[in-house]
Order: sequence, then structure tokens, then C-alpha cells
Amino acid sequence: MKTAFKKGQISIDLIMIILVIVVALGGLTMITASLSTTQEKINIHQELERSALKISNAIIYAKTLDGTTFEIIINLPKIRYKKLSGNQLVSVTENEVTITETISGENITVVEKTNKPDWMQVTTTQTQVVIQNA
Repeated sequence: MKTAFKKGQISIDLIMIILVIVVALGGLTMITASLSTTQEKINIHQELERSALKISNAIIYAKTLDGTTFEIIINLPKIRYKKLSGNQLVSVTENEVTITETISGENITVVEKTNKPDWMQVTTTQTQVVIQNA
């Protein structure tokens, strides 16, 4: 026996379908936002890796200049994340270059191995790294 619908009446099946579609679209929106945030963090990590590698390569090159007077200046790019920008915190020891970024709310740290000789002086600011003989 079929039920006759009055004009303007909505079936329960149609309401369930609309509800499922709304929930599915909400879930897809959350997944897209999560993927976007993850991609931004990956991009920040890659930018930090490029900066650390650039500093490490400059130290390797500077070793060939032993016995001369030199100064190598590396400008560090600003990192942008969700309309905010920040600077990289750089630390150079005898064995490694460490760069940290905290603008994303989490500490993203990259470590690049290097071998800095004692005679080499490396000074860092928020915007640049200066390598020179001591």
C-alpha cells in the first residue's frame, strides 16, 4: 500500500539523504583544512632545510679560504605561515647547524651536520648569518 504525500510534504528518506550529504561535506572540509595545515608545515620544514644546507655549504667553502681574510654573508628568508611571518633562529656549533622556527605554534627544528674549524667565526642575527675568519 502506497502512502500518498500531500503537496509540500518531505519524506524521511529525503531528510536522511540531506543530513548525510551535510555531514559528508563537513567531514571533507575538515580533511581539506588538515591537509592544508600539514602541507604548510612541510613547506616550512623544507625552507628551513634549504637555509641549513646553504649555511653548511658556506662553511665548507670558507674552509678553503683558510689563511685569507674573508666574510661571507647569508641572508635568511622570512618564513610565512597563515598570514604571519617570522624569522629563523640559527645556532652554529662545531658539529652542526640548527635552525628553529616557532611561528607555526610548534617548534620545527632542522639539524644539518657540519665541521666548523676553530679559526672560523660564525655570528647569527634574525635575518643573516656572517661567516669570517677569527
